[in-house]
Amino acid sequence: MNLDLQRERVFDRVELGHGIGERDRGRMCVMAFVACLTGDEHTDTPACASPVIAAFAVALNDGMPEAVRQRLKPFAMRIAGTADGLDARRIVVLAETMREEILPQLERCEARAGSSRRALAPAWAWFRRRAVRRAARRFREQSRVDASPGQRADLARAAGVLIALGANSAGGATEAEWYWLRAIALLDRLCDVAPAGRSQPAFSAERLDWLDEVLEGRAKRAVP
Repeated sequence: MNLDLQRERVFDRVELGHGIGERDRGRMCVMAFVACLTGDEHTDTPACASPVIAAFAVALNDGMPEAVRQRLKPFAMRIAGTADGLDARRIVVLAETMREEILPQLERCEARAGSSRRALAPAWAWFRRRAVRRAARRFREQSRVDASPGQRADLARAAGVLIALGANSAGGATEAEWYWLRAIALLDRLCDVAPAGRSQPAFSAERLDWLDEVLEGRAKRAVP
């Protein structure tokens, strides 16, 4: 089979799930999918990926609803090869986006919720808003563009968790979608930070063959 067609078929049939997942069942998180495609061990921190991007992507993956999570699949190819030493630039992009777009939106949503007696009624809504406030406060405290490499990954993870909290505590589907679209756009921008002439790493043809067989077997088992 043509390699491009095979890769497209694999991407269509792989399922992104919560947590690292099981590659031998064709269900895994987006970063484990990156590791699988590049021939790495089963991990959500493959050596070929930027630690900042990996931390942000895992937080989004685990915070997204099932259907929304599948939108991360196309990023698997772009994330591979981002371990290029440019995370200091990426953290600037991430911090600016959070400060200029996400945090103001969280504050507006909090203000609307606080002025609505109906929104204050359910106990779960109150706990979710408190979690958002605490996460936003922690992010502001940690948000430093001169952070060390380890702190950068922590900040990226906190950003992903905060966006997911905002979406999952939103007042409706339209508001939740606003957060998910911004999250995907931010992941896109982080992947765009790249050295001039960066070439994409080759994907393992053997791994594609194996994953194709795994997915084909799963499809056959699903047929009554």
